Amino acid sequence: VPKAYVGPRQFVERVEAKARAQYGSALAQVLAELARRVKPEDGPDAVKAWLKDRIEFLLTKLDLPVGADAEGRVAKYFGLAYAAGLFAIRAGALPVHPKTLRRAIISVFRSRSANIPPAATDLVGEVRRFILHHEGHFHDQRGPRIKLVRRGTRIVGYVTSELEAKEFTFTRKQLQRFCPPGFRVKHVCEALRTAGLLLHDSSKHPRILKHQTKRRIAGKRKRVYSVSARIKTMGEERP
Repeated sequence: VPKAYVGPRQFVERVEAKARAQYGSALAQVLAELARRVKPEDGPDAVKAWLKDRIEFLLTKLDLPVGADAEGRVAKYFGLAYAAGLFAIRAGALPVHPKTLRRAIISVFRSRSANIPPAATDLVGEVRRFILHHEGHFHDQRGPRIKLVRRGTRIVGYVTSELEAKEFTFTRKQLQRFCPPGFRVKHVCEALRTAGLLLHDSSKHPRILKHQTKRRIAGKRKRVYSVSARIKTMGEERP
């Protein structure tokens, strides 16, 4: 809550009053921007598809959970608010810097999540079970030849072999999909790092912990998260 307000109630009342006063005032600008981005003849389905893609992209960028569970469904509303805010900024209807909007969305979501303590979860065990259950859907990138990914193919991750003989490698979006409710990518990475299973780059600054590394995916070097194949031989139950 901004310091100018006595408490949350006064702040919320102020926001509601401003919303009522400004409701619908930016409609013409927003519609003009929408018409510029999406062709009217494509119909409402094109608008929905465009909006869905933007929400999924922004959820990943904001490191918010993606999924069909309760936490993922709530996060979609925050993604929708962020997409609408960016849209309004680019249309000239909202005089706010995109970074300010981004920080506000993340702050509100985290403050909401902070009141819902996640249950004790074995994050390393969750990753292990996911790998064992979906190993057949990983795309093997090992070998000297460039291996492209076919469109429409369901891929949950990649198999690489740069630091170890076999590594299970994920993009941020892939890793985010199976984060348990209440947890984020960084929580999973910290658990894997503590267990010595995260193959990460080293940092020049000792206080900065890097979780990502670079691997060759479809012929291009990409920043990803790599997990040692040793995770498969670990016991199902961890202390």
